[in-house]
Amino acid sequence: MADMWLPIWVQCTNEGCGHWRKLPAHIELHHVKLDVVKCSDCSLDEDPIALMAMDPLWVHSISYSPLLRYCEPLASLLVEYYPDGVGISPTTVCIQRNKQQQQQQQQQQQHEESSTSGGGIANGEALKKEEGKEEVEDTVVPSYDWLHPFNHPKEGPRGGALTPDTLEPCESKTFPEWSKYVLAL
Repeated sequence: MADMWLPIWVQCTNEGCGHWRKLPAHIELHHVKLDVVKCSDCSLDEDPIALMAMDPLWVHSISYSPLLRYCEPLASLLVEYYPDGVGISPTTVCIQRNKQQQQQQQQQQQHEESSTSGGGIANGEALKKEEGKEEVEDTVVPSYDWLHPFNHPKEGPRGGALTPDTLEPCESKTFPEWSKYVLAL
């Protein structure tokens, strides 16, 4: 079942390439000789998800729970649930972190270049303006004791709350077509 839904990754065998690529859906795996797989265009960058999967820290990040630690009101809510059961992907969190790290490195390089160019005050003022554009204020979302959109497994059911990772029995009866699907997909 998993091979029908999940992408299959193969490594290019061209010299100097070695990029991991998704196998197109129309190609069946048993017809592919893995020792002669070649990219259609080796100059294309490798998918960031494939790069992260080779990073040893990425594997450790999957085991962290919950993965909504950047969203304070929801982090306390989902301690008891598996992150992939409520539609949170570890790869998206890592991609966001990698983008933030790249932006910080670029800012540092720009700062070093402007300070070594000897442009004086004008370059310093331009740098402050650029840094001001990229700063984003953190918004604080209020958390209310009476507002609980999700049921906690260790507590009894609440009115107006739902279980994010499974269908309730009444929902399964009302929507039988959805009971065969996993909600996290």
